[in-house]
Amino acid sequence: MKNEKVKLVINGETIDVNLIDMPHKINSTTILLVVNECVKGFFDFGGKCKIDNSTVTRLE
Repeated sequence: MKNEKVKLVINGETIDVNLIDMPHKINSTTILLVVNECVKGFFDFGGKCKIDNSTVTRLE
C-alpha cells in the first residue's frame, strides 16, 4: 500500500490524498478514487459507493 499513489478526483481536479490538509468545497456529486493512475472506485452523494467492482448503496 505505501508504494501506491492514491489520488482523488474532485470537481475535475486530481488531488494526492497525502497532500489533503483542509476541507475542499465540492461542486460535483461524484468523487473518484484513483490508485496508480487507474480508477478503482467512486463515491456518489446520491448514496452509492463503488470500490473494486463492489457496490454499496445507502441504507434507508
